Amino acid sequence: MTHHIAILDDHPIVAQGIADVLHTIPGVKCRHTTPTDAANGTFTLYIIDLEMGDTTGFEIIASLRKTAPDCRILVYTMHEEPWVGTKIHQMGVDGAVSKTEPLPILRAAAQAVLNGQKYFSPAFEQPVAPPPGGSVPELSTREQEVLRLITQGLTSEQIAARMCLSHNTVQTYRRRLMGKFNVSNVAQLIYNTKGLI
Repeated sequence: MTHHIAILDDHPIVAQGIADVLHTIPGVKCRHTTPTDAANGTFTLYIIDLEMGDTTGFEIIASLRKTAPDCRILVYTMHEEPWVGTKIHQMGVDGAVSKTEPLPILRAAAQAVLNGQKYFSPAFEQPVAPPPGGSVPELSTREQEVLRLITQGLTSEQIAARMCLSHNTVQTYRRRLMGKFNVSNVAQLIYNTKGLI
């Protein structure tokens, strides 16, 4: 099966870099296209930057959701503001990757979305609500997974390999978890989360 991927980024060099990485996925054909060309909704996956010169990625996403409601959309942006994550979830995108992530992370995200899964960089994940009446900090699904692997004694490198994340991303999760549980080291984190995961 051939997957046709539309790349919408107003920087040709960035678009070419994306295409070069995604061409390593079997059965993928990439095309750097314009918002007008993308409007026909004939692509399997759309990788969309949020800044597109005369228009915005949000406008493109809204249009695609009307013309091609079943298409898959992956946002690729440098904007990590909390409101951005909230808005892209509200718009029903299938994933979002920060441009601060290594390109192989974008490949993993595209592969996941093509397989019908969701993939969000830490900056764009929605928190999972804590149990009713509990005082447990809100944790995203991926934070919970990282915490589970930490309690199993895995190193950051091992967690990165297990979850197909970069080492820096895992370190970000570690710092975030220690901040949420108000601890200063992994031993305290494991002790304070005993029985939670």
